[in-house]
Amino acid sequence: MAHIYDNGPNPIDELERLMQVRALALERFSPNSLQPGAPLARLEEALVPVYLLHRYQIEAVSKLLGGLYFTYAVRGNDRAVTEIVSPEEQRRALAALLTALEPEALAFPESVLRLIPPIPPGVFSWNHPREVFEGRTGPTFDPLSAAEALANRTVGLILHPERAARLVEYHARDSRLPSLAEVIDRVIEATWKSPHGSGYQAAIGQVVDSVVVYHLMELAGNEQSHHLVGSLADYHQRRIPVVPLHRGLLDVPVSPV
Repeated sequence: MAHIYDNGPNPIDELERLMQVRALALERFSPNSLQPGAPLARLEEALVPVYLLHRYQIEAVSKLLGGLYFTYAVRGNDRAVTEIVSPEEQRRALAALLTALEPEALAFPESVLRLIPPIPPGVFSWNHPREVFEGRTGPTFDPLSAAEALANRTVGLILHPERAARLVEYHARDSRLPSLAEVIDRVIEATWKSPHGSGYQAAIGQVVDSVVVYHLMELAGNEQSHHLVGSLADYHQRRIPVVPLHRGLLDVPVSPV
């Protein structure tokens, strides 16, 4: 198991730390991020890396779930070749990933949302920013699409077809390890079956719910998935208690940043 970005002695602890740093950075986000005289619409360029500060650490933590420590061993080397990540560490990783999916973690402070106006004509005609959130609200900043993009990344890593297949295999070999059914159940409990509150955060919760269903359907219909994976994903997505509030959200296309 290896990561592109490997910070801190423990990936889960580092994710928790980065989320605290990110929350503080969002609270303090201001026009001071721009040069004097720059259009405030350019604040979105500065906001993207702050909002996505923990995205690579999410990937690192996801590798613990259904994860395997290994070495590219050679004959005569006495070191252990493979070792499945412990049940405790896998479940701790899943809990951390689900925390990152909570509406509170995906919401922007109202102070930030009030700062970003529509993009003036011609501002990006010659120097389009490398990273902005793709929205569905026309010229205005779309915080729900930003939350959707981040949720899509996180849920996609949790329910990745290869990870799902490893969860099935490892649980079959050692019943103490989390099963794919357990993981899907915990994802549904943390999203569809969790109270979303009201207002902006409730809307974010509904977006995350739609992302979960999207990925369960993708997993169930993936021709490359093990048949046990597809069957479990199909079974669980059919048991989700769809309520009228969520109708019309399930066919929303999900696009990562």
